[in-house]
Amino acid sequence: MDDEPLVRSVLRRILEPHHEVVELGSGADAQRLLVNDRAFDLIWCDVTMPNVTGQELYEWLAARDPQAAERVVFVTGGTFTSRAHAFLAQVANPKLEKPFDVHTVRELVDTLLADRPPRS
Repeated sequence: MDDEPLVRSVLRRILEPHHEVVELGSGADAQRLLVNDRAFDLIWCDVTMPNVTGQELYEWLAARDPQAAERVVFVTGGTFTSRAHAFLAQVANPKLEKPFDVHTVRELVDTLLADRPPRS
């Protein structure tokens, strides 16, 4: 999820030939979806979004399903607040810096999916 339609579109075009993609524009939309469906191999999440930030979404998800929270990949164009910077420094989740390229995204997905145990 990302509040920038162009970023969502680029990620979709990179991932969709090999993966099923669900595209969301806000953390609130993600919460509504993830209440009932957390069966995602990876959850791409922009850090800086209005209303529900990436950090808030991660904390919400971690409280409900820690295994799903481990599958969050943070996408960031830079951490603009000290709170966001401190949060990203403390979580072990992968981070992808904007701007990114096709090779970096595909390599990250391949690595993360190869390292993940199958979900039960």
